[in-house]
Amino acid sequence: MSTVDNILKLAADMTLPIEKVQAELAEWRMSVCRACPDFKPKNQKCGVCGCYLEIKTACYTNRNPKKMRTEFTHCPNGKWNDKELANQYRALDGLEPLK
Repeated sequence: MSTVDNILKLAADMTLPIEKVQAELAEWRMSVCRACPDFKPKNQKCGVCGCYLEIKTACYTNRNPKKMRTEFTHCPNGKWNDKELANQYRALDGLEPLK
């Protein structure tokens, strides 16, 4: 991971709420992300939303860097068994729902 990525990850970690999900859920989410074709292993980011997944997978809420808003943590592709929540944000953004 580059120095810039390390600085951005640290800044994101410091500004996010500290309320974390259970470790087992965070680990499961991260395993789903690592298996996803949109996963960027070099900087551990999601290629869809741009979030640092080490942080996002562990929190109840996260700051979406592309939309500049705080969201209930979800997979933008609905891969965390959360298509309904993902579709609510897609509707806000004027995108077609996931099927």
